[in-house]
Amino acid sequence: MKDVLDDPNVVGYCGILIQKRLLWQGFVIDSRLEGPARHLINQVRTLAATNEAMSKLMTGVSKTKTLWAFPGVSPSDQPVIGGIAATAVHHLLSGNLPILAVYLAALRILLERDYFVLHASEDDGGWHTTLQPLAGTTSREARESLRDHMGVRVIEVMRLLGG
Repeated sequence: MKDVLDDPNVVGYCGILIQKRLLWQGFVIDSRLEGPARHLINQVRTLAATNEAMSKLMTGVSKTKTLWAFPGVSPSDQPVIGGIAATAVHHLLSGNLPILAVYLAALRILLERDYFVLHASEDDGGWHTTLQPLAGTTSREARESLRDHMGVRVIEVMRLLGG
């Protein structure tokens, strides 16, 4: 049986971990989704700029604050990557995997990183997300790195202990 990682269109790998739900899963990122991912990024950038402008108009606030900055991402793209990451978690939990794939491709573009882990935790009805690099120089190495990731180990131990 052929491994999906052997597909020449695979350009990245992402692990998603949601510890409280005892959930972790790895996903390949397909190069054929770059166009839809760039379109998504542009839409979210427009929405983020509109929201910032409306916030300034309504509150008089001249500058927004990012509580958790994603390293290596420009300040103007911080709310974009945060929104895309949180919505990716929603699509995973909703079982909407084709849309999730586009969101993960968008994260790959914004992070300028092929291999990464998205950690998610529920926060006031939404999702708090953090992103970190995943070790490896190939998708296969990244998958192995995810399997050895401390967050995955914690989830697996919690599953064995009954949650």
